[in-house]
Amino acid sequence: MKFQFGTSKDSYELKKMKNTSGREGQGLICEVHKNGKLYFTYADYGDGGMADVDPRNVREEFDKVVEGITYEFYGETGNHNTETIVGEMEMVTRLAKKCKTQTLIQKKADLDNVLCLKAPYSEGVKKHIYTKFKPEEVTILNELYSSDVFVFKK
Repeated sequence: MKFQFGTSKDSYELKKMKNTSGREGQGLICEVHKNGKLYFTYADYGDGGMADVDPRNVREEFDKVVEGITYEFYGETGNHNTETIVGEMEMVTRLAKKCKTQTLIQKKADLDNVLCLKAPYSEGVKKHIYTKFKPEEVTILNELYSSDVFVFKK
């Protein structure tokens, strides 16, 4: 899965993703590629500290790339930085991979959980979902994450 930020034509991709466990929860070690070339390595060990970005000078540059992209967290709006956007990129990458073989839906009233149907997404599955839920009650995640490029809007 490739990512773009705002109107930039540069594409970013996570490679060699590996989950870690630390004292403060889950972490992630990966490479971030820009336009097909290694841009930086990212290491969050789940220890509660800031993630390591190598080379170090890239953190400020990448923070500027994602500047203006916001997220919602329990009703609060925040601005993305290197740590939060890499976390979002990881989540989207994993969801997109699951969407290739399964249908994923999320109730709009319960954003913390994803419902998984073992059937691959199709028009027939979509019709079945809408017999159980009203279209305004659910989001079919396959429709969001099925393309090869995911654009974070500013």
